[in-house]
Amino acid sequence: GFVEGTFSFDIIHWNHARSADILVGANWSDDANALGWKGTTTLAGTAGHGTSSPYDIHNTLIAAGPAFKKSAQNKVATGNVDLAPTILQLMGIPLASSMEGRVLTELFADGPQPNDVSSETREFSVESKRAGSTYRCSLSASTVSGKRYVNFTRTERIHNTQ
Repeated sequence: GFVEGTFSFDIIHWNHARSADILVGANWSDDANALGWKGTTTLAGTAGHGTSSPYDIHNTLIAAGPAFKKSAQNKVATGNVDLAPTILQLMGIPLASSMEGRVLTELFADGPQPNDVSSETREFSVESKRAGSTYRCSLSASTVSGKRYVNFTRTERIHNTQ
């Protein structure tokens, strides 16, 4: 990013006409909540859109019917943006060139097995040091069929003692 310790919006495709100038994500941890579910946030009692933790980003999609594999689990990165292209493909409707998602062919009964879908995961990291502290943010992203998906981000604040 153009500010020390921040990412470029290009990494997460936050560089479009409707994107805000600043994007802030709530901090999270691997700690379990009161019900035992892992993935807590610092936004206790505040409504929001979730965090960039894998607990909020990785959700469940259940697809059923003759067009889909039975009892398959897909670990390939996907996103909500992939739903419309996938549904259009199933309906035999041509995809608009402006669509940003991909067709989830690994879900189709006649499609490749999820383990056979090529995927690349990259880690990005930025750091800023100020007044005896180090702020580090890392981002894990996967690329599938030329489409990038954010797996999670992690923020660390390290108080340097010297």
